[in-house]
Amino acid sequence: MTGPTPRLYSGSDDLRAMQGLVQSLWSLESRFHIGDLAWQRFEHEGREPDWPTMLWEENGGVVGWGWTHLSDGHLYLMARPDRPELAGDIIDWFENTVAASSLSAAVLDKETHLSDTLTARGYRAATSGAFDLHTVLDLDRLPDKTALMPGLVAHSMALSGDVERRAASHRAAWHPSRVTTQSYRHVMATWPYRPELDWVVAIADGRFVANCCVWFDEVNSVALLEPVGVDPGFRRLGLGRAVCLHALHKLRELGCARAVTYPRGDAAYPTPKKLYLGMGFEPYARTKLFVKRR
Repeated sequence: MTGPTPRLYSGSDDLRAMQGLVQSLWSLESRFHIGDLAWQRFEHEGREPDWPTMLWEENGGVVGWGWTHLSDGHLYLMARPDRPELAGDIIDWFENTVAASSLSAAVLDKETHLSDTLTARGYRAATSGAFDLHTVLDLDRLPDKTALMPGLVAHSMALSGDVERRAASHRAAWHPSRVTTQSYRHVMATWPYRPELDWVVAIADGRFVANCCVWFDEVNSVALLEPVGVDPGFRRLGLGRAVCLHALHKLRELGCARAVTYPRGDAAYPTPKKLYLGMGFEPYARTKLFVKRR
């Protein structure tokens, strides 16, 4: 009996196939949301040579995938929990593809079929350092929108459509950033982006000084906030909370039941976690980093 067949990633159609596996497996026990892949794949231009990606297919569908970052020896992976042996195939491919002396992969603490395989292959869980805290908010408990100061206006990209200012807003919030107007156009062209769920706060001169993009998985009735940012010159004014709540209220209007977001959970980067927990998001899992030295 033959197993799944691997093949190299060849473009946006394959990203959609990878998202299909993510969507079919999504729960509070899986790491990825369909929005993760859309944003991470297209936020920057020119990264493809550093990102060898392999899909494993069986019976016409994707049952697992691996996405490497050659520059830092890191692996993103997903495999069906009922096919634990596939995780080993993905790790073998990763180790044969990457030349780095230090290898790593991060999985959700609930993805035991992945963490067990990594451990069996000689990877060891890091006991310190950065990790992502996975949090969830049921939208029937959504707080009221925050009133904005005079001169500030919140609106979605469905209203303005100004991609250049939207990209500039992201760069200001995440400096240094490689996001460009063109790369943000690629993001906007990627399923399941919806301009009515991409929100900004604008000031009188037209600049966007806060932003929040929401990715809606209608099949699972769950949305991801990614990314969220505020211009450094406008922080501590409540604009991060305000732009998120405007986006989340629109999301609830569209029939979504809950939202997730993944702030850093370690003490070295506490502010985003404080923002989301203050809006009612509740932790349900965290990522664990596994490292192997050759």
